[in-house]
Amino acid sequence: MQKHKKDKHFLKKAFYPGGRSSLRAFIKKELRYPDQARKAGIEGTVQLRLTIDHSGLVRKVGIIKSLGYGCDEEAIRVVKMLRFTVPPPASHQKVRMHFHKKLNIHFRLPKAAAQNVQRVQYAYTAGKPQTPAASQGYHYTISWSAKSEEEE
Repeated sequence: MQKHKKDKHFLKKAFYPGGRSSLRAFIKKELRYPDQARKAGIEGTVQLRLTIDHSGLVRKVGIIKSLGYGCDEEAIRVVKMLRFTVPPPASHQKVRMHFHKKLNIHFRLPKAAAQNVQRVQYAYTAGKPQTPAASQGYHYTISWSAKSEEEE
C-alpha cells in the first residue's frame, strides 16, 4: 500500500487567476494584429517561454517558435502584461522561486466581412379601413370544360 503524500512537502505552481479560459480572454482582448503581418497575410503561432518570479510578475520572455512580421514583439508585449498568482509555500518559509511556463499565442487574420447584402426596407402606410359589408363575402371563378369519354 502506497503512503499518501501530504501537500505541505510540495511547492505549488504559479497560475493565472480565473484559469485557462480567463487567460485566453485576456490575450484575445489585448492582442493587436500587427499591420505588417496583416498586409503580408501572415497567420501562425508564436511559442513563448515565460519566467515568472515569486511575486507573479513575468520577468523574462523567450521565443521558442518565431513568426516574424511584428507578431513576436506583439506577443511579448501582451505576455509581459500578465500577472500570475503564486500560492505561498505550506511551510511558511520565504522562498524566492522562479516558475517557467510555455505559452502559445495564435495569430489569425480576421475573417472577411460578408459581401454587401442589399437591404430591403418596407414602408407601411395606413389605408382606409374597409367597411364590414365590403369585407364579407367570397368570390369564386370556376372554369371547366366538359369532355365526354368518347373525345378522350
